[in-house]
Amino acid sequence: MILEYAEAARLYVPLTRLDLVQKYRSSEGVKPVLNRLGTAQWQKTKARVKKAMKDMAEELLKLYAIRKTAEGHGFAPDTEWQREFEDSFEFNETEDQTSAILDVKPRHGVAHADGPAAVRRCRLRQDRSSHARGLQSGQ
Repeated sequence: MILEYAEAARLYVPLTRLDLVQKYRSSEGVKPVLNRLGTAQWQKTKARVKKAMKDMAEELLKLYAIRKTAEGHGFAPDTEWQREFEDSFEFNETEDQTSAILDVKPRHGVAHADGPAAVRRCRLRQDRSSHARGLQSGQ
């Protein structure tokens, strides 16, 4: 793969390292500023991105520390009414759904703010995309 920079400078990326390349996304109609590789402007851009990544990592660490120590809500064990309610559904759960239920339900009684892994991943994506929008708008 070839990445093109200002003044037709090219960077060749081996196909085995395509995991390092991401599509640039911006607001509609906004073109990215292209820098020539190795210039002072390129170094500034790299330093700014590096600092932004460090700041994001620090924010995430703080966020996880807060979530880890925050008080959550513990639910009461299932009652007969809950079981009747679940049994009244017209369709049976898939194997994956049953597995997820068996994984999550035992933790419902624990008063902890840090939810199941799937919820944490969703929150992380939301946090990252919010941070990325801030970077694109220059915040």
